[in-house]
Formats: sequence, C-alpha cells, structure tokens
Amino acid sequence: MADGGLSGYIGEVIKEMGCGGATKRASQRGDPKWCRENPWEGAGKRIKSWEESEEGKGRYMTVLQEGTRARSLCKSIDWWMRNIQLNEQRHYEWGQITCTPEATGWLGGNWDQDKCIVDPDQDVWGLYNSGRELRTSQNIERRLSLCMDLMTIFMQVLNDIGVSEEEWISNNEKKDPCDDMYKKLEGWIGPKAGKKVMDDWFAPKSREGQPSQRIIRIENSNKGGPWGEFFGLVKTIAVGLQCSQSADQGAEYMTSCVYRNEDNCQPTPPEDQISKIQEEWINRDKTGQEVETQLTKTETRTGEQLKQYIEKSEPNTVGAIIGGVLSIILAMSSLYGIWRISNTSLKARRETKKPEAPEQINKVGVRYPVTFS
Repeated sequence: MADGGLSGYIGEVIKEMGCGGATKRASQRGDPKWCRENPWEGAGKRIKSWEESEEGKGRYMTVLQEGTRARSLCKSIDWWMRNIQLNEQRHYEWGQITCTPEATGWLGGNWDQDKCIVDPDQDVWGLYNSGRELRTSQNIERRLSLCMDLMTIFMQVLNDIGVSEEEWISNNEKKDPCDDMYKKLEGWIGPKAGKKVMDDWFAPKSREGQPSQRIIRIENSNKGGPWGEFFGLVKTIAVGLQCSQSADQGAEYMTSCVYRNEDNCQPTPPEDQISKIQEEWINRDKTGQEVETQLTKTETRTGEQLKQYIEKSEPNTVGAIIGGVLSIILAMSSLYGIWRISNTSLKARRETKKPEAPEQINKVGVRYPVTFS
C-alpha cells in the first residue's frame, strides 16, 4: 500500500471509486454516492458520513455508538498494520508481530508502547477524536471518514445477524448477510470499490492457503476468523463472515459461513446457540452503549498518551539538530585554533628564514594557500 497502514488501503479504495484522487477533479453524475456527497470542490465543508445518508438513516445503533466504535477500529487496525513486517517475495506473509488489537490502546486496553511502536511522523489518525469535525479539503480526513463509513457498514451487518429456517440472515433487511453487506457498500462507494472491499475483507482463503486479497489479515487467529480479534472487542453479534460470489439472480454475494468468536466458521447456525443469538440481538443497543462508554474513556486516555509521546519526541529531534550545529561550531573552533597555532609558528619561522616562493599547506583536510612576503 502506497503510504502504509489502513490509511494507505483506504487511499486505494478511493482510487477504485475513480473520484477525488490526485487530480482532485469535480464529482460527476456517474460517480459513487460518497464522491457526490463529499466533492473536492467543496473545500472546507464538513464530510457527510454514510450514517447521515439516506442509505444509513434509520439504523438501530446511534450515531455516537457507531462513530466511536468505527473510529476506534480504524485507529487500532492502522497502528497494527504499521507494525507488520511483510515478506518481500510473498506479500501475504509476515513475521512475528508483538502488536495486538488490545495493545494499540484504542479498543479498551492500554497502549503498550513497546509492543505497538508508533512513528509520530507516520501516525495520521491518532489525534482525531470525537470532538473534531472532518473536512472535505483534507486528504487525511477524507480517508478517516471513509474508513469509519466502512467500519460502520461492517458493524451494521455483523450486529444484525439472525437466524431464519436454519440459515443466517440479516434481521432488518431479511436477506443474506454477505449480500446485505455488498448492497450497502455498493450504494455508498459504487460497485467496483464495493467488490474490492468484499474481496479484500470477507473472501475465504484460496486453495493454496493464502489470502485471495491484498489487504493484510490476521490469518492465524484462533477466534472469529481474520478480523475477529478486532470486532470481538467492539461486541458485535458476529465478528466475521466468509462471502462468495452468488450465482443466484438478484444477489451478488452469498454467505459461506459466519464467525461468532468460535474457532470455526459456522455454515449454519448451531442449534444450541440460536436462543443466545436472538438474546444478543434484542440487547444489542444496551451492549452498544456499554462499549461506547468504555471506548470513549479509552480514546481519551490513549489520545493523551499519544500527545505526550509526540511532545517527548519533538525535543529529541530539536536536540539532534542543535547537537549537530554545535558539533559544526566546535569543529570550526578547532580549525581556527589549529590555524592560530600554525600561524604563530610560521611567524616565528618568518624571522629566521624567508622562502623563495609561495607554497600550499594542508590543515585538517583543508588546503589553505599561504603567501609569504
């Protein structure tokens, strides 16, 4: 990804939409809804989110709950991805990583600065908290807003999982969860970018055992599939899906299986969990409020830690610059001292012997022409 982290990936999604790229061209009629709602020419305007659009209105989670969860997920995944060392030959593989979703500090845990290393020059979203409006004229803010839209859509579907005639469904939409996910994405970011996101986030592994998509995923997770360790911390009913393209007319995707924090992806709802799933669906608002309260505190705490970390880092940078300048000054002083000593010796020799012709004298790597009169 061009500039790394989840932010870099979101930049790829924006390019896939074909609007608001490097040229910052005006939006056009055929552009996806996100592009038309948030045109580049609207410099300085507040970005309109999916949950404020016609597609996102009337959903069951409050704007505050969704916004806090979505922003926390974006920050956590971005930091996590920036701590991964990719295999140069096989980009779907990476070495051991100490950074975990909890250790990022954005999803309820404490930020472990030894496990999740943050470069202040590369962190792009850490200081964007709930009180800060996102503007259409800022590329970083456009990416964060779209990331939050994607996470909100993911959570809408994962938290609407239900059971009908021994099959997984989206309760509110009465349709297949994966197709529900795609339809929401398509309506906001268009069919091309929508399919990219579906394939990147919810496609199963290929037969060779490697991810069939370009985005990095937690492939060795023992709970909830490739993203379960993140979505499990925001308490959605399901924490992951595996989706395949559908051959049925009128449906683009179909659900292969659903992760519910189990070790395995469930093709059909287990009989012993149906009542529990229904209970979780009924209580999802209460659960969301509890998570929102926790994540608001976490965001404030980690945000303050990040500010202190940045402030602590800045003097070191200044100190390095000052140290470099002082080194140059000291070196120049040394050169001047050597020149004074040499000049004094030359004056002494001048009284006893006069050279027949001018000559060059080397002093500390620099050639000084010295003319004798």
